[in-house]
Amino acid sequence: MSSSSKALGNMEVFIDKILRSVKETIERFSLLKEKESLFVAISGGKDSLSLADILWRLGYEVRGFFIDLGIDNYSEKSREACEVFCRERGIPLLVIDVQKEMGATIKDVKSKAGRAPCSVCGMVRRYLMNAVPLRYGVETLATGHNLDDEVNVIFWNILRWDLGSLARQSPLLPRSHPRFTKKVKPLCLTYEKEIAKYAEAIGIRPVEERCPLSRGATLLELKEFLNQIEEKNPGIKRGFYEGFLIRRKRWEEETQLNLRECKLCGQPTTREICSFCRLRESIKGG
Repeated sequence: MSSSSKALGNMEVFIDKILRSVKETIERFSLLKEKESLFVAISGGKDSLSLADILWRLGYEVRGFFIDLGIDNYSEKSREACEVFCRERGIPLLVIDVQKEMGATIKDVKSKAGRAPCSVCGMVRRYLMNAVPLRYGVETLATGHNLDDEVNVIFWNILRWDLGSLARQSPLLPRSHPRFTKKVKPLCLTYEKEIAKYAEAIGIRPVEERCPLSRGATLLELKEFLNQIEEKNPGIKRGFYEGFLIRRKRWEEETQLNLRECKLCGQPTTREICSFCRLRESIKGG
């Protein structure tokens, strides 16, 4: 057997291993049913595109869901990467324009509202990833959060003792309210380096550069620190995450929220008007 044939064979074994691993994660946490209506949130990065490809190969009826944040060339390149990816696989793609939804791009909000762009971006994406699937009659949204992402966010929330966020950090957020979209994370037990290798193996062409508004973000610095710990102690992230899943139930019970419907948009919120609508109204009012 030639070296090229052997390499190809090894790559096919690796791809099959990832597919089986994700399938086992889906089954372990009861994330998806066979004929479930499904959006996959894709950003143009390797994780979300790899997730869409994996679910597509596993036979799920995948539809892409891209949020155009209006961040100059970065959003344009990201959208193009998603369009090419979906076109090659015959996957339908829904594009949501933040400017049309909110009346401003994320960059505009930074200057008008005086808020940190990552904070605004996270809130806006969470809102749209919940509201838009319901608008289109889709019951589930899958995101490409990998094991490294999950451990990173858990550590950050522990440093701040944000029990509410810790309680919601789960492979599965069920539809516990009529206006909640079910959210799943099929890559939650897969390392980022494995996803990068998978993306390269099947020829995914992701957007490589980071969002220009995220430079210096604390979470990125924390991620690098945790990677150094993992390098010296292989498997420690997986052990930490598995331990967290056992303990999070207690935090979930301690942080039950009293939800109401936002007076302006009807989405679940703990206040009379949700954060998204308050931000949108402040932008309208200058």
